[in-house]
Amino acid sequence: MKINNQVVPLEDALLAGIADRLSVLIWSGTKDGQSGKNKPTFILDSLNGKPPVEKSEIVFNSSEDFKEARRKILEG
Repeated sequence: MKINNQVVPLEDALLAGIADRLSVLIWSGTKDGQSGKNKPTFILDSLNGKPPVEKSEIVFNSSEDFKEARRKILEG
């Protein structure tokens, strides 16, 4: 474990990964899953000490809005 910089044993990591995938599978069949809300947290990430990642989305109502935002980003 020390050589590979593993925090938890392989067996525990595999079980946590299985539980994480199962929770996502079950969540995807719910109303929240269909709309992408309240995604379950991953056990494996918490075991490895990784903080949850907050993702942000930008939604555009038209291609013109997208092009304007792109232009602003590219100009700096």
